[in-house]
Amino acid sequence: MSDDSRLVQIYSATDGTDAHLLRGFLEDEGIEVFMDHEESAEMLAFPNDPSIAPTLSVRDDQAALAREIVERYEARNRDYEDSDAEE
Repeated sequence: MSDDSRLVQIYSATDGTDAHLLRGFLEDEGIEVFMDHEESAEMLAFPNDPSIAPTLSVRDDQAALAREIVERYEARNRDYEDSDAEE
């Protein structure tokens, strides 16, 4: 990462699986992802303390694309949850 790039937090995950899935989707699109609290993501399936929830950050110049991917990811999850609720 260059010195003039700053990191922007784009996502706070509910659990480690969520964080790692989204991180993989972002990296597949060529976005460099930085995960904070990765240790808690691996140790805790459902963190009780939001201050240790895994968060994803990207370089400022990749934030717009990353947010689009996050929006699609969240929409897909909502659609999946809605289909489960209907059954």
